[in-house]
Amino acid sequence: MEAEALGALAAAPEAPIFAFVDRAVREVLPLGLEASRLGAAAGAVRALPEVTDEEVARRTMFALEKLARAHAAPELMVRAAHGVCACALSFGLAQPLGGDTAERARRQLVSVLVRLTLATVRAGAPAQTVLATLAG
Repeated sequence: MEAEALGALAAAPEAPIFAFVDRAVREVLPLGLEASRLGAAAGAVRALPEVTDEEVARRTMFALEKLARAHAAPELMVRAAHGVCACALSFGLAQPLGGDTAERARRQLVSVLVRLTLATVRAGAPAQTVLATLAG
């Protein structure tokens, strides 16, 4: 990815974890779906409810599975978005425990956010747009 594209992400203001999760699922994933010529799937993902907490993340995981089957969406991209929701759930459960448990869950979430970002760029979405979208 272009070094300048990372500037938007580096300059992103602090935000709650679920703000990044929501942007990843409902904004970044559709960019990759559109780049894969799956505009209907992108629209369906954008229409999902805002991911604001663990329960919505759990429901979104199931919705993504259904959308992937219905639209023959790229498996790697959808799996990464699904993983974002799963890791958000793990983070929500680990956060009250604090310490190493919460830190491991946070690292897993960051890792899967990177995976979704890379899959979206590899599908043909412009890196700068993808990173700016994730940054908010």
